[in-house]
Amino acid sequence: MSLLSGIVALKAVLGLVFSFLVSGNPDPVPTLYFLNKPESIRTLGVVADQVIPANQKARFFLHHVNRTKNPQMFVFELNQPMKNVRIGIRADRYPGIAGAAAAEQFLKSTPKSRGTIKLKIMLKPSHTVSAIYEGVTEVNTRMLCKLGDGPLIPGAVVATTTNLLEEKWGVLKNEPVTISMAGDNSPGHIKGDYGTTHYAGITATKDGTVDVSMMPKGGHLIFVWKNNGQVRRTPLTWQYKTVHLFRMKVKAGQKVFLEMIPTGGFPYPVEIRFAYRS
Repeated sequence: MSLLSGIVALKAVLGLVFSFLVSGNPDPVPTLYFLNKPESIRTLGVVADQVIPANQKARFFLHHVNRTKNPQMFVFELNQPMKNVRIGIRADRYPGIAGAAAAEQFLKSTPKSRGTIKLKIMLKPSHTVSAIYEGVTEVNTRMLCKLGDGPLIPGAVVATTTNLLEEKWGVLKNEPVTISMAGDNSPGHIKGDYGTTHYAGITATKDGTVDVSMMPKGGHLIFVWKNNGQVRRTPLTWQYKTVHLFRMKVKAGQKVFLEMIPTGGFPYPVEIRFAYRS
């Protein structure tokens, strides 16, 4: 190791040590908090009550159904403001419509410099609330989620993962490229990959026009995606039916991709197909 590289490495180590000494801990890694257990809430009470550490990029994915016989006040709130806040939310009689609308709103949102997350909605019986929130905590922040008033609901669990982003890429030559998205049940993933941002894309090897389509593999699906700054969604599409999403003229070496977040109310995976137009 040269003297210069040794000095750079030493500065990097000292910087990490200094950060640890000042804060007591290194900054928390970005984390997805998955609130879906139980999905169907049959008794009044608390779904989640915990502290989110300071300086953490946190995403909250919640999807719950009111299975009591009466309208109930559903609450999800953080007791401190966050930076770079993004929000997507919808309540509906149909779980998939609530999930798709929340994802669409979230993908269309741009981060606000600072904001407070306080959701209070009177949720009708058999109606679903689905939401995606994201931001960066400034201080230790209490997260509270509940339906009506009562103690902690038996079996209520907040799952967490640091898997906020999944990327899958292929090289498009003469034959189509098919990429399977979401539905991953491997260790470290939320079952189904709900709440995680997914990118699927290809690199073109020649000039031409690329067609992009999707096919639900887990069951029927409203597919919500973002491409080239625009957010769109398909009609309700039955399992194994192929739907065209968009086409794009490309040059050799150009990338074509889309962004999506698996939404509550629908099963996954979904296949994305890239092919040169004949």
